[in-house]
Amino acid sequence: MKDFKKIYKLIEEIDSESIEGLHDIMCVVSNVILFAITRFFKDIPLDVIDPKARIKFASEIVSDINKVIVPLHKMIDGIDKDDDRYDFNGTEFARELMAITEDLELHVKTTYKNGGRQIEASVGKAIEIDESELDEEMKENLKKMMLATEVAKA
Repeated sequence: MKDFKKIYKLIEEIDSESIEGLHDIMCVVSNVILFAITRFFKDIPLDVIDPKARIKFASEIVSDINKVIVPLHKMIDGIDKDDDRYDFNGTEFARELMAITEDLELHVKTTYKNGGRQIEASVGKAIEIDESELDEEMKENLKKMMLATEVAKA
């Protein structure tokens, strides 16, 4: 954590052009590492490392990115660290690892408690719902279903 304090201090002191450069550097480094990982996994047959193990691996990486890298980007941009709209989704990464097929999505939820970490991965087909076509009762029912799903996952 000591190193993060240095990074936070640096970010507070640099100008906007340097901040953009810092963003770019972080993106390049992250993308190079993710690309190397996906190349490695693509060379390994699914019967050697099965999709379930690949999903677990992808979930760990997504969780780590959202814990360490994304908060730095948010801090640079002045975005609240708890704003999850900018979290790394990981679906494309999981597809590149051959963990999931093109028609599926990966969602990772990480909780921290008692000094430990719990990672929950959900894989499924995305459905798009035009909320403008729903009445209030249906919207409320969907919210209840989503809440029930979150509770059941926990």
